[in-house]
Amino acid sequence: MSWIVKTKVLVPIDFSEYSLRAMETARELVEDPKQLHVLHVLLPMSVMEPGAVWNELDDEKRAENIRKHLRKELGEETYNAVNVDVLIGYAPKVIVRHAKELKAGLILMHARGADGGHHFFMGSVTERVVRHSECSVLVLRD
Repeated sequence: MSWIVKTKVLVPIDFSEYSLRAMETARELVEDPKQLHVLHVLLPMSVMEPGAVWNELDDEKRAENIRKHLRKELGEETYNAVNVDVLIGYAPKVIVRHAKELKAGLILMHARGADGGHHFFMGSVTERVVRHSECSVLVLRD
C-alpha cells in the first residue's frame, strides 16, 4: 500500500512552527506539489482598527501581506509549486468549507497551533475541523 495521496491535500497554515512542519509532511505525501493547497485564514477586520479607520489597510492588502510572508516562510520554489489561498472568516468553518469546495481528499493539520498550547488533546481549531469535515483529517503530533 502506498502512502502517497492522489487527491488534493489542504494544509491550513497559521505560521506556527507546527503548521510549517505539517506543510513539510504534506509535501512528502503527494506525488505532485500542485495537489497541495495551503490556506491561511484571517479574522475579519474590525471597523475600529486603525488601518480601517484611516483607509490604509483593507482585506486585499492584508491578504497580499500574508502571501508575501508565506512566500518568505515556504521559500520561493515551494511557494510557486503549491496553491496558496488566503481567506477571511472563522478559521474552522473556512477550512471545512474550502476543503469541500476543493473536493480535497485530506486536510493535514498539526494538533497545536499558533498559541503553542493545546486544548485538551488538540487545538480548538483542529478539534472543530475534525468534527465537521466531510473529508479525512490527518492530525500530526510531536
